[in-house]
Parts: sequence; C-alpha cells; structure tokens
Amino acid sequence: MKKTFLSSIHERRSVYSITNTSPIPKNKIVALIEMLLEDVPSAFNCQSARVLVLFEQAHKNFWDIVMRTLRERVPAEKFAPTEAKINSFAAGYGTILYFDDEGITETFASNFPTYAANFKTWADQANGMLQFAIWTALEEEGLGANLQHYN
Repeated sequence: MKKTFLSSIHERRSVYSITNTSPIPKNKIVALIEMLLEDVPSAFNCQSARVLVLFEQAHKNFWDIVMRTLRERVPAEKFAPTEAKINSFAAGYGTILYFDDEGITETFASNFPTYAANFKTWADQANGMLQFAIWTALEEEGLGANLQHYN
C-alpha cells in the first residue's frame, strides 16, 4: 500500500545505519528530484535551488574530499569520531548536495529592488522546502536518508 503524504512526513527520520543499497534505481531517484526541483515553490518562482546527485565513484570521491578537508581542521587526537561519522556517510548509496544559484537570486533582487533584501532569505527558505520534500519523497519510496549540514 502506498504511503500517504502525512504518513511519509511522520515516518521520515534521519537514518544513521546507511548502506549502499536502494529499493529504487538511480534513475528513479534522479527523476523524483528533478520533478521536485520544478514543483517546490519559491518566491517569485525564481527556482534558484540547485541539486547535485552523486552516485558510485563521484559519491566516494566527494566523501574522500570531505575526509581530507576535515583531517586538516580537526586535531588528530580528536579525529576518530569525525572519521567514523564521515565513513558512515561514505558507506551510503549516494549523496545529494543542495545549494542556491546566487546569480539567479541576485538577478531577482536587482529586478525587484523593493524586495531585494528578502531574496537571499527566500532562497534559503525555498531550499529548505526542497530538502524536506526530497527527504520525504525518498522516505515514501522506502529509501532512508540522513540530512547533514556541512560547508
């Protein structure tokens, strides 16, 4: 039986025991994300949110970069928990990176000067809605996710 939107929201959780398997194929994950990129609302319909979906070697390479970067910033004597956490993320099926196309946000701010000060906040809000929508949609498909915030 297909889950309802509300039950998917209710059942959505951070999954910490990540594996490299998925109940749905990569192309379905990408199609779902592409649909939500178009359908999740944004102020003035600016659609400045962007997503990069990484699988296989690109996924592994990304987490290798994160590991190297954090190794340079976290003291060696305190690195073991960081390493374990990054390894747990790297063990996953894929990675979704979210960001804002600042050029679009800046163009809208320029085109609508009365609201210029709001566009960065609105872009952040739209990106948050997109993340929530994708996370919930993946839950609905039976794919657990873990939302992390790194710069």
